Amino acid sequence: MNLISGSLNTKETASAQQENAFKDLKKFIDGLGDDTQGLTGYEATYSKLSAAQKAQINDLLKQKTGKTFDELIKELKSQKIEDSKNNNTQIAEKKAALKDQINQLKSQLGQAQSAASEANNILSRAQLDMNEAEKNRASAASALEQAQNDYNAAQQEAQNELNEKIAQIQEKIAELSSEDYSDETSNKLAELHHELDALNAQGVTVDASALNAAQNAYSNADAAYNNAASAYQTASSNASAAQAEVDSLNGQISSLQNELNALK
Repeated sequence: MNLISGSLNTKETASAQQENAFKDLKKFIDGLGDDTQGLTGYEATYSKLSAAQKAQINDLLKQKTGKTFDELIKELKSQKIEDSKNNNTQIAEKKAALKDQINQLKSQLGQAQSAASEANNILSRAQLDMNEAEKNRASAASALEQAQNDYNAAQQEAQNELNEKIAQIQEKIAELSSEDYSDETSNKLAELHHELDALNAQGVTVDASALNAAQNAYSNADAAYNNAASAYQTASSNASAAQAEVDSLNGQISSLQNELNALK
């Protein structure tokens, strides 16, 4: 009796579970719209229904969609396969497009790297030229300072010599002025005064050719340095722009490569 009772209880439980599953599927179909994708989740449920329950389910589905459960499932699976194929095709096409973009950018990168290398070479030469011009300007400045000192010393020496001559004449005038007056004395005094006036009018004249040459040499060296500095600034800007182009292309390639790697 216990065995018979247990068997009956098991059958009743299975029947109740089947009925509940049937109701759940009917409820889903009642709320079914244009999208029937959710039916695939009820395949196991449908397979366990009785023939009569399946018939009811198919009647409901035909009213909603014009197709049976099996027809809809077959259609959904076929569509899923087609979608998967289309998706794979789209992915393959996108991969090909990304690879083409990357290759084009790599070609541009090679050219940009060559341009950056040449720009850096030009910058290095411009740096050397500017350094050399700076040394030449410093040397010219030193030579100009020495020439100016030599000129000042020569001018001072000439002024001292003139002052000595003037002092000697003034001393003679003083001596003659203390003597008794005579025509000879008067004539000598007149000559000395004339000589004194000439010396005062003459002033000091020093050869400035060496100083002028040093000034011209410095002016030329300064102009050469300014030109070299300007060339260096231009080369530096060009080198920076060339490196920025390389960095930009590397960034674009890296971004596209990450995008390609993310595609499965």
